[in-house]
Amino acid sequence: MSETKRSAIKETAVDVLKLVAKTQREFYDNGYKQAIIDNQELIGKRELFWQNEVKEAKEEVARGILQIALDAISAEPEFPGDMPDELWELINGNREKVDTMMKNAVRLTKEGITERLQSKFESKHLKAKSLDKEV
Repeated sequence: MSETKRSAIKETAVDVLKLVAKTQREFYDNGYKQAIIDNQELIGKRELFWQNEVKEAKEEVARGILQIALDAISAEPEFPGDMPDELWELINGNREKVDTMMKNAVRLTKEGITERLQSKFESKHLKAKSLDKEV
């Protein structure tokens, strides 16, 4: 084999190896790129899944809290029977006394509901805070 032929074969072999290396590199680069894209899509789907899970959990907690509040309101006792004659005579026609009695009734009702709600949450070691005091 002549030197020229050897040199041509060598150059061709080198070119083929370079092409193979380039093709392999592109294949792996594209494969890695696709793997990254696939992974990002999977991460996005997982994030969306967890966002939905958290949203559903929050909604479930809110429904539970609402039910506890409604139960506490339902459990608030009402004034038993008719108003006693002595109480009616005391407030009859006295606007100031009726006003005071209504304010006290609302205050006592709020305190009763607050106590029932707080007792439900105390079992879970939670404390609610109002604007004016801890309940």
